[in-house]
Amino acid sequence: MNETNQRLPTSDEIISFHKYHPRSKEAYDIYDDKICKFIVEHNEIMVISGKGYLYRDGYYRMDDSGALLKHLIKQCMKQEIITISRIDRVYKLILTEYELQTDYEQVNQYPKHWVNFQNGMV
Repeated sequence: MNETNQRLPTSDEIISFHKYHPRSKEAYDIYDDKICKFIVEHNEIMVISGKGYLYRDGYYRMDDSGALLKHLIKQCMKQEIITISRIDRVYKLILTEYELQTDYEQVNQYPKHWVNFQNGMV
C-alpha cells in the first residue's frame, strides 16, 4: 500500500474507538464516527455513485465489494467485538461522508492524449 498516508491505529487509538462497561471495563460497542474519521483522515478515499475508491500504488482503485474498506475498519476494532453489523455501520458512514463525494465529471479532467504513469504524466 504505497504512496498513501494510510497507517494502522495505535493501541491507544483502538481503545478510544470503543465503549466500555463502567464496572467490568470490557468493550461492548464502538464509536462509529471515531473510526470513520480515523480511516478518512489516514487514507485517500473518494466516493463515486456510492462506490468507494482508495488510492493505492499511484491510482484510485474501486473497492467494489467494500472488502478493503471493511478490512481497514476491522483493524480499528478489538477482535472480541468484531461483527459484520458493526463493520457495516462504519462502512456505510464512510460512504456517506460529504467531503468524499465526487462526480465522474470531476475525475480525470486531463486531455485524452495524456498518459498517466506512477511517477508523472506524459
